[in-house]
Order: sequence, then structure tokens, then C-alpha cells
Amino acid sequence: MIDYRVRTFLEAARTLNFSKAASGLNLTQPAVSQHIRSLEEEYGVKFFIHEGKKTCLTRQGELFYATASRIAGDDAGLRMRLKKMDESYLRFGATLTVGAYVMPEILSCLLEDNPDLKVRMNVDNTDMLLKSLELGEVDFAVVEGYFDGTRFCHERLASVRYVAVAKKNLIKDKARFRDLFEYRLIVREKGSGTRDVLERHLAEMNRGISDFKWIYEIGNPEAIKEMVGNGLGVSFLYEPAVRKEREAGLLDVVDLKDFDIRHDFSFVWNRNSIFEERNRELCRMMRGACAHLGL
Repeated sequence: MIDYRVRTFLEAARTLNFSKAASGLNLTQPAVSQHIRSLEEEYGVKFFIHEGKKTCLTRQGELFYATASRIAGDDAGLRMRLKKMDESYLRFGATLTVGAYVMPEILSCLLEDNPDLKVRMNVDNTDMLLKSLELGEVDFAVVEGYFDGTRFCHERLASVRYVAVAKKNLIKDKARFRDLFEYRLIVREKGSGTRDVLERHLAEMNRGISDFKWIYEIGNPEAIKEMVGNGLGVSFLYEPAVRKEREAGLLDVVDLKDFDIRHDFSFVWNRNSIFEERNRELCRMMRGACAHLGL
């Protein structure tokens, strides 16, 4: 259903580099340029402008990208459903915290009522999942990070406490946020929702991550908890991610006088998707499972 020229345009718009687009599509750069030129002639507008070595989308190109990426996503979803007509199938993405500490219990609840449900869950950070969503690689995503609400439809799945954590008894007295700057910060990589919440809170204080005495960037939440449990520093995570460690007496949620944040886990899908009704129903079912789990 999707014109080969449109697929070329989507890759070029995503990379803003015709050479990278050609490499990703196994085409030559002249072929990419020809596909784009053919589309521009067909629609009578320019989609790209070139300023020296920099390539940008025009306003028409941005509109075409928003519309074409949605159509490509629906096409990919439709192809999957045509192949799985006789199966109940979930193809979605989840951020690391959601995928590791929340989604297994949600899926357990769903599988009780739908034992034949087929599941394919892609776990990645928020930025990568939104790209997968636009490309039609997943039908929806459950994310903890911030996103452009004008580009995606979304509903709140759960509201979860975002907490400071440290080794058991490392910080005994009730502290203020600024007191943590004296400790090593162990934090997720750029692009992760967990880090984004912290950076936005720091910006509201006219502070930044660099205000901590030392910084370790670790891409794995389990490794972060292990390091915090060994007394190597403090971190900021969602409460469900540290529930087992708290129960085992390995980690403390640090009681800060001036820090009380809850953040939404959001169910996100492409705006104007033909599968919107199904996505809203899935979100309703998952929200019910979250309520059952106390989220």
C-alpha cells in the first residue's frame, strides 16, 4: 500500500541525511534524490531545503512526514493483523522501567482472561520507542518519558511515585534535595524517561545534573540498583522498580522534605490511526490491571 518513494522520503526525513537514508535502504544516493524529486513534482511542493551541508524539512515536508508516517504505521499494523487474523496479538513497546517492573504483572492479569494472547514487547528508552511507533514497528507504546502530545494520541495508564533511593541507612536524617548533591549520582542515559523527569525537576530549581559531586551514567536499572545498594551513590527511580529491594532491606527511599513527585506512565499511539478504537480499549483493560495492582 505504501509507495516505495514514500518509504524513501520517510527514511530521509528521519535521518535528514540522504547518504544515511541511502545506506539504510540499500539504495544509491542518486536513487534517493530521484525518489524525493519525483514526489515533490507529484505534489508540486518542496519537501527539503539544503543549506550548505545541512538538510531540513520545509513546512510542507513536516506535514507530509506527519501524515505519511501515520499511514506507514497503519500499513505495518494492517499487514500484521492480516497475517494474524485468527490470533489475538499484541505488538507494542515499553520503556525499561515499565517493561521490567510493571508490564509483567499487567500481562499476567490480561493473560488470565485471554490465555491465547500472543505478545511481542519491544523494550527501549522513550525516544527510540516513539521512533518505532512512527515507523509502524509497534502499534502502541507505554512510556514514562515526555513526548509531543500534538503528534501522538495518549491516555494516562498509571500515576507512579518518583523517588530518591540510597543504600539502607546511608541517609538517616530527613534531608532536603540539595543535600544529595554531596553524593555520587547514578543516573540513566540521555533519552530515558527516568532521567528526563530528574533533569526537568533540576531545571525548575535552576540546577542541573552537573551540580552533583560525581555522575555515573548507567543504562541498566538493575545495575543502578546494585550500585546504589553497595553504597556507591544515590539515584532516582520509580517506586515499583525498587519495591523488592525495599522489602529485602537493601535500599531506602530517601525521605526528602522538599521533593514529592508523581509521574504518569502513558499509553501512546499514532494520531489518527485506524486502530484508535482498539488502542483505547487496550488502554482501558491495562488501566484496570494497574488499579488491581495498586498503581
